[in-house]
Amino acid sequence: MGMFDSIYLDITCPNCGDKARNEAQTKDLENELEVWEVGDWVTDELHELECIAACENCWVIFKIDVLLDKRGCVSGEYRTDHKFKIFEL
Repeated sequence: MGMFDSIYLDITCPNCGDKARNEAQTKDLENELEVWEVGDWVTDELHELECIAACENCWVIFKIDVLLDKRGCVSGEYRTDHKFKIFEL
């Protein structure tokens, strides 16, 4: 994937249902290995970040859209396509 930025939040795996604090990686920002958590200000130019995340329980990698609030902070909410899998390890 090369350089990316990371957002950490609680994510429920769309494959196995495991819920854990997990890393979501995005290329929508500066790709400088920056790290954000819920509540951190990220940008006021975007409303969501297209990311990928991996489940440490079933090893499925999936697409996730991390939502930013009106101020541009990580809201802790996200959307995912439950049918989309990149690959299983």
